[in-house]
Amino acid sequence: MNALAEITIRRMAANDLEAVVELDHLSFSDPWSLLSWQEIWDDTQAHLWVAEREAHIVGALAVWLVLDELHIGTIAVHPDYREQGIGAKLLEIGLREGIALGAKLSHLEVRKSNLPARRLYQRFGFEMVGERKKYYPDNREDAVLMSVYGLGEDYLRWLEGGRCETWHPPRIW
Repeated sequence: MNALAEITIRRMAANDLEAVVELDHLSFSDPWSLLSWQEIWDDTQAHLWVAEREAHIVGALAVWLVLDELHIGTIAVHPDYREQGIGAKLLEIGLREGIALGAKLSHLEVRKSNLPARRLYQRFGFEMVGERKKYYPDNREDAVLMSVYGLGEDYLRWLEGGRCETWHPPRIW
């Protein structure tokens, strides 16, 4: 059976916050606190999703839309559920939501050493556009800044086509 078929992805509810904080602690060496997640929950620009299996939160996504830019704040997947497509599904939902709300581009930061996440983002057309030196406070690791441009109807068609080819955003100049 497809493991992803057993996963429900839905908007985060207030009563999910503690489970999401726990997931964050399992996923990251410098996780967001409960207070941080509560502030994000209260932010009207934030869009929050969870992946659930048998009433347990196994994934979470936080994105912000500012004007026409979608910022991917975090994607967390429980260690026992990684490499099953949950992160990709969460990212796709976040991008679709952003496009529906008018996003034309998306940005994120990812640890330089996090090659699985970087490969995931590249599959969605994100490219490295810069670095943020000593970005992460826990170990002073550099962050890779990645972006995808040209979000809109053509990008949605590319997503639906299975992303078999590299994303080539339309020229805007």
